Amino acid sequence: IDRRDAPRRPESTIRSRRRDGPNLAPMTAIDDHGGWPALLTHLLDRNHLTAVQANAAMSTILAGDATPAQLIAFIIALRAKGESADELAGLLDAVLAHATLVSIRR
Repeated sequence: IDRRDAPRRPESTIRSRRRDGPNLAPMTAIDDHGGWPALLTHLLDRNHLTAVQANAAMSTILAGDATPAQLIAFIIALRAKGESADELAGLLDAVLAHATLVSIRR
């Protein structure tokens, strides 16, 4: 399935987990974080991404706006450094925001 042909969600949101309960915050674009070069350099320097940075990267990937080289570099750099809980939360939030719910009849 080519996600580039799929309609984009107009007002995508991510869930922000705070002590006062789940809040909705606008998703950020990868360019708001310096683009792929900045995120990949950050990971290669063995620094953790924030949940928002990880979400922006995964949202870009799921929207079909990342090249195969960017996708591979991101996954390898993240795995080589080791994933943090915040990174995993941001990645999961992006996947859930892009998911299509399918109702199943019993």
